[in-house]
Amino acid sequence: MRCPDGCGDILTVNLDRRAGPAWRLYQREGGLTLFPSVWRDTGCGAHFIVWDNVIHWTNDAWTLRRNSSLERAVEGRLTDELASFVDIAAAVDEVPWSVLDACRSLVNSGIAVEGTGAERSSFRLASASVPTSRARKRHW
Repeated sequence: MRCPDGCGDILTVNLDRRAGPAWRLYQREGGLTLFPSVWRDTGCGAHFIVWDNVIHWTNDAWTLRRNSSLERAVEGRLTDELASFVDIAAAVDEVPWSVLDACRSLVNSGIAVEGTGAERSSFRLASASVPTSRARKRHW
């Protein structure tokens, strides 16, 4: 792919795990998504996310996309222990960027808490939202 910052460089994005570290390509209704982000450590130094056919620059805050069914699925996976959004995405078979978005939406709603420091991008239920009956939680 051509670098989206306009420098003109051609970027090679490895999708073959047999050849070493590789990006994951997701093809969904919304379009193509790459995970993780593309971060050039040479040349122009561009750092961006490809999510549903759109380039998102990592230094730009994106508007949360509310997806209530995904939020419910993610909430159903949260516990009292911090879990990485990548692990949650694998558990619900979803695009990691969409799960990160759902987790942050749950944080904004007071349902979840995001870790800090090295645990940033990991989430758990907010203590006030931990149900007394785990069985009720699993009905999502």
